[in-house]
Amino acid sequence: MLLITWTASAQVKFTEKGQPAEFTGYLFTPEKELEVRQKLLDLDYQKVINDSKTRELDLHIKQVIELNRQIDLYQTSTNKLIERTMSDNRNTFWGGFAYFLVGAGVTTLITYGVRK
Repeated sequence: MLLITWTASAQVKFTEKGQPAEFTGYLFTPEKELEVRQKLLDLDYQKVINDSKTRELDLHIKQVIELNRQIDLYQTSTNKLIERTMSDNRNTFWGGFAYFLVGAGVTTLITYGVRK
């Protein structure tokens, strides 16, 4: 087995303020590096919170849709009951007249039974 290793050599060069750097990239002081790393951590944390809030919002939207569906069902049921009640109310005059006749007949039978 042949192992080949590559070594990365890091070169450290000090520059004076205002002197151009000999390479491209970013130059950080240790304090600035800590600040950038903290901002990256904060950004990752905000992404996690954002994803959590997005899932929570999706659940609330699903709940609202389900509740609206239930409201529609209840309204439909209520409207059907109102229609049935209104159609039953059309016959109330004849229903009331029939109950009056039954009551009068029972009263007549009771008075006839008491007299005998």
